[in-house]
Amino acid sequence: MVRLIVDGDAGAAAEAVEWTRRQERPYEVARTLERAVRWAGADPGLLAEAYDILGALGALLHRSRLRQFARHRGAPVAGRAETVAEGDLLLAVLVAEGLSNRELAAATQSSEKSVEGRLSRLFARTGYRSRVELATAVLAGTFPGQVDIVSAVPGR
Repeated sequence: MVRLIVDGDAGAAAEAVEWTRRQERPYEVARTLERAVRWAGADPGLLAEAYDILGALGALLHRSRLRQFARHRGAPVAGRAETVAEGDLLLAVLVAEGLSNRELAAATQSSEKSVEGRLSRLFARTGYRSRVELATAVLAGTFPGQVDIVSAVPGR
């Protein structure tokens, strides 16, 4: 909806952001902030706010993609240690979901070779020796730095 309304119009983007904020729906606010920057050239500083909102929601995949977009726009949103830890958690969660390396690459918008390297480094940092051990840790809630994802999923 935001893209249809603001396509290149900074004033319309500002109105869309304010309207979305009034709805008090954090995920939609974060996505609207990102879209205002992407499609209407709004202040890239809005990306940091969107990034924080997505972090509070535990939206790891969207946060990862937003981080990539922010980096492309030259808008820093997090420190290196935080992004590595969050990237590790995202990768571990996706492995626990049963994604193949090809599917991991598509989900994280990277190459299969990059996924292979990231998985190798993740195994080296955490001491897990296989995808099964990694998935077990995620599902048990014992992955280092993990927020209790399982209990946050509705119906569990």
